[in-house]
Order: sequence, then structure tokens, then C-alpha cells
Amino acid sequence: MTVRLAPRPPHLLSRFSLLTACAVVLAAGCDRPSADYDGLQLADVSGVVTIDGEPLPGAVVRFYKAGDRVRYAYGETDAEGRYSLRYNSEAEGVSPGKKDVVISTALSGPEVQRKAGPERVPARYNRDTELTRTVERDGSHTFDFALTSDGEIAEPRAGDEEENENAPGEG
Repeated sequence: MTVRLAPRPPHLLSRFSLLTACAVVLAAGCDRPSADYDGLQLADVSGVVTIDGEPLPGAVVRFYKAGDRVRYAYGETDAEGRYSLRYNSEAEGVSPGKKDVVISTALSGPEVQRKAGPERVPARYNRDTELTRTVERDGSHTFDFALTSDGEIAEPRAGDEEENENAPGEG
């Protein structure tokens, strides 16, 4: 006895082909090309942050384009106060130019690996920063910051939370 299978209706084959084609196109679109950071001429920036001569662990260090508190390069100090800056989650470094530097233990953001704590750094180093540095093209820079604890400690203002949510990758 021979069993014959009935042929599939043509409309089912065309739906299957259409779905397969869509899946292939969507899968091909998932591979984003990697960004070309060479044109940015990013410079390596690292250093040590101390306060009253002692290492300052758990501080966020941000380099903003001078006068523009939107995008930034960032780093976080380790137990010895050492930091190294990143342009974003894919690239290390800082774009060249004059930078306003913000150092804080109360900042949070997508790049911070810990929960923000109370501010231990005076406002003149964060909210009202007086710190600036100039980053030269390419190369490597060591910027150490010897802070002092005297002065007003300012907790983040309500508007600072918006600032903290800006995307890293200063320009």
C-alpha cells in the first residue's frame, strides 16, 4: 500500500518564502558597522585624584568641551584614586581641545559602575568647577588633580539629574 501526500497549496509556499526572506533581511540588518574613531584623533587621558593628600576612590571624572555641559568623556577613580577616561562604551580617550573638568562622588549616569553616594567634593570642582585642562591631538596625557576639602559641598540640584542622563561621547 502506497501513501500519497497531498501537495501543499501554493499560497502556503509563498507565505513561507516571504517569511524566510524577511527573516534573512532582518538578520542582515542587525550587524551594525563599527564606528571609525580614528578621525576623532582621541588622546589617552589618565591620572590620579586626591583630596587633602589622600586618594579619592569612587569619584566620577568627566571632561566636557569648555563651556558645554552636554557630552563628555568619563572615568571613575579606583581605590588608589586612579582614573582613565573613555570617549564612550566602545572607545577610550578624549577629543582634543580645552575641557572643563568635573569631579564628583554624587554623580550617576550610564557609565558609572556604582550607585551615587553623598557628595564629598566641594562645589568648585563639580557644580561650579574651576578645573580646566587642554587635551592635545593624539598622544597621551596624565592629569593629576590634588583637591582640597575646604569649601561648600553642594548636593546635586534638581536640574543636575538631567545632566547626569546625557550620553557619554564628548565632542
